[in-house]
Amino acid sequence: MITLKNDKLRLQLDDRGRLVWLEDLTSENGNRIANPKPIFRAAILRTQDAAQMGENKEDTAFAEEQDVSVALEGETAVVTVKNLKTHMGEKTAEIRLTVTLDGDHVRFSGTIRNDSDSCIDELIYPCVGEFDS
Repeated sequence: MITLKNDKLRLQLDDRGRLVWLEDLTSENGNRIANPKPIFRAAILRTQDAAQMGENKEDTAFAEEQDVSVALEGETAVVTVKNLKTHMGEKTAEIRLTVTLDGDHVRFSGTIRNDSDSCIDELIYPCVGEFDS
């Protein structure tokens, strides 16, 4: 479990990279996350067939199917996924997602390193789950 905290916010990510706790410390409402979800939903990849004669094929790497590592680097939470698993096989690509607190804001950022033969067209990030009203 990784915890980020400043004078305004408290945030926690579990070992699967799910945002499980988000609290405004200036109120008495407690945790606002009712149903945690993985911090990213999917990476959408396009792959040309092996003969390079056909149409590009869509391939998806779903968050729940990935090996995720979560670490704290200074005041930044880092969620890393290496070698994306898709239904068309494993892709040599790394997704590195970062979460930081900036006053009363949560900042999400990330980088993608892609050494596969596929193009990563889309990354659905950040996903925070369902909020408690």
